Amino acid sequence: MPRILIIDDEQDTRLVLRESLENADYQVQEAANGAEAMKLCRVAPMDLVISDIFMPGKDGLEFITELRSRNRLLPIIAISGGGMQGLEIAQKLGATAILHKPFTRDEILGAVGSALLRKKTPQDRA
Repeated sequence: MPRILIIDDEQDTRLVLRESLENADYQVQEAANGAEAMKLCRVAPMDLVISDIFMPGKDGLEFITELRSRNRLLPIIAISGGGMQGLEIAQKLGATAILHKPFTRDEILGAVGSALLRKKTPQDRA
């Protein structure tokens, strides 16, 4: 069962994502900011990360930058309701996919499925 980490300062967003992902047979962990998420990533390996961009403390862009310096293959889906600029920066920093809030359950599950499949392809491991 793939392990997914959700990072978002909005508890309601984490709850909706958790329910959608668990109903699709994913194991889910949550963090309210990038610093908390980095601690979780050090303790338990994740198969995919979904990160909001704008959060207090360590934001999503800082988290993506730090995570990419440690693990260039882990799929990251950046999410934000704050405009496309932050998402475009996240993509340049190494996000596998980006989604603008609000998105549908089908959109997030499609992005997760695609990112996990891409992780398994040989050219991404080179």
